[in-house]
This record gives sequence, C-alpha cells and structure tokens, in this order.
Amino acid sequence: MAIHSIDYLNARRARMPAGGGSNYARPVNPVDVRARDAEMDAGELLQEQVRLVFADFRSWFAESTRALQAGDLADGADAIPF
Repeated sequence: MAIHSIDYLNARRARMPAGGGSNYARPVNPVDVRARDAEMDAGELLQEQVRLVFADFRSWFAESTRALQAGDLADGADAIPF
C-alpha cells in the first residue's frame, strides 16, 4: 500500500462531500462556487449538475425510506410519499 504525504491526504479530504460521522459539512462560500463553476468546461459543468441531481434524489429516497420504516406517513395510514 502506498504511503501518501500529509498535503495529499489533506487535499483529498477537502474535496470530499459532507457525509455522516466524522466528515462534517463545511460552510459554502457562493463566491468560491461561482469561481469554481467559471473554471469548468461544459462537460465538467454538466457532470456536476447531474451529480447534484442524483444527490438530491438519494437524500429524498433515504428520507422517504426512513419515513416508511418508521411509519411516519404524512396523510394517514394509506399515504405513500412516492
């Protein structure tokens, strides 16, 4: 297994999206987001937009699954959130 430098590992950690447990959400600066988007070509920008759509779907699906498993149906016993 390769031994990576601390700088490499810190840069890799900074690129990771916020997750559960030990990876906490970092504040997002809109100016930084616009600067990053300006540097992307059309293919990279489309890929980022698709990634965000799928991330939204995964979060919606996880929340819907949690609600079904917990029995937290909004409009009564027969209501299914999808």
